[in-house]
Amino acid sequence: MTEASRGGKSGFAILSSMFASQEDARIAGYREALQSQPGKPGRDMVRIGDTSETKFIRSILKRDRPDAFVCANDLTAGDLMHTLISLGRPIPKDIRIVGIDDVKYARLLPVPLTTLHQPCRDLGRMALAIRAVLDRGKEYARHLSRDIVLAELFSRFLFVLFLRY
Repeated sequence: MTEASRGGKSGFAILSSMFASQEDARIAGYREALQSQPGKPGRDMVRIGDTSETKFIRSILKRDRPDAFVCANDLTAGDLMHTLISLGRPIPKDIRIVGIDDVKYARLLPVPLTTLHQPCRDLGRMALAIRAVLDRGKEYARHLSRDIVLAELFSRFLFVLFLRY
């Protein structure tokens, strides 16, 4: 983490609209990283709200005085960018913004957006592969349990034969 994230200069705020389920995991990862820092952990600056709302952004700027925002997704970052521009805050000179997702429409924003790429296609392929393995495992377990029952019946049959002779 940077000096700003450890409570140095003015730090950065994590913004989330909480419209997407993956935002919970991203916020949890940030908080875990914050707590794992040696020494005194930095200030938790997660803020949840509508980044297109001027009042919400003004309150963050006044209270937290961040010099950067990490947004839980590119849509939130785009809304924030428009709001900051309407407030007269120059990007990236005054405030920096980072999004997560690397969506194609981010290039249409008035200022180029720094964004983290999410390999969605690869993640989808991996999920399908895991699902296929689990399905095969269920089929294998069904055959295995049938074979165990048959083996148990066969061993009982052999035991009965053994007792008769």
